[in-house]
Amino acid sequence: MSNIVRFEEQTAIAKAFKDSGLFPDLKSEAQAIVKVQAGLELGLEPFAAMQGIDIVQGKPRMNASLQAGLIKKSGRYNYKVLEHSEQACKLEFYEKWGDSWQSIGTSEFSMKEAQQAGLAAKDNWKKHPKNMLFARALSNGAKWYCADVFLTATYNESDELETVYQPQVVVDNSGLDAIKAKVQAQNTVIEAVIAEPVVEVIEPIVEEDKFKVEDGDDFQTVLDGLDNAKTIEDLIAQREFIKSELDLTAEQLETVKKRFSERQKEIRNVNKTI
Repeated sequence: MSNIVRFEEQTAIAKAFKDSGLFPDLKSEAQAIVKVQAGLELGLEPFAAMQGIDIVQGKPRMNASLQAGLIKKSGRYNYKVLEHSEQACKLEFYEKWGDSWQSIGTSEFSMKEAQQAGLAAKDNWKKHPKNMLFARALSNGAKWYCADVFLTATYNESDELETVYQPQVVVDNSGLDAIKAKVQAQNTVIEAVIAEPVVEVIEPIVEEDKFKVEDGDDFQTVLDGLDNAKTIEDLIAQREFIKSELDLTAEQLETVKKRFSERQKEIRNVNKTI
């Protein structure tokens, strides 16, 4: 189904889902339309969206099953269960770099943390502790390590209790912007040459479609861009730019991976203290 669906079609689909009585979280056809549209933006068919997206406190949230499926379906990320009991759940997350899978960190949630957050006394936590621990460990890991997979916010049980204030941080990316400007300048030159009617010069220039980063100030600027990232989303954006636009040596790539992992842990530790 196209990501752009006529409103009449959405209305008909929403009415059918609402009238079916199979989705008790729906309070109106409008909420069904929101769920369908949210699913379309994630590449989901309407029924999958209805099953995987819940209305929690009036907001659409992806449940743990949908998050798990999207992570594995992405082909870029995966996770492994290290521990899963009624006391704690621990997951290890992986990202594919080239032909190999690299561990990018773990996400753990325990009943002790649930008690501290005021969750353990809720009915779902009493009746299904293993499920709830998995959901929380997964949703945290999804936000920490796989944020680019999701176009909308991942579900977090704490959203039912409170809205956490997130301070706005101004990120200084002036160093990395200089690299981006060089990339843009190179791309402009390539586009100009391709527009020329001289066919024989096109092929060798098109092959150089990535900006080659020399050791020294340019490469240090790339690393500084990672260090300046203040959120996981911004850090991932920096990394995606580096991977897609810059030509790095194997040694430089290994350094970037290490710096990315270190900065990711630093941001996580800061977020835990907020």
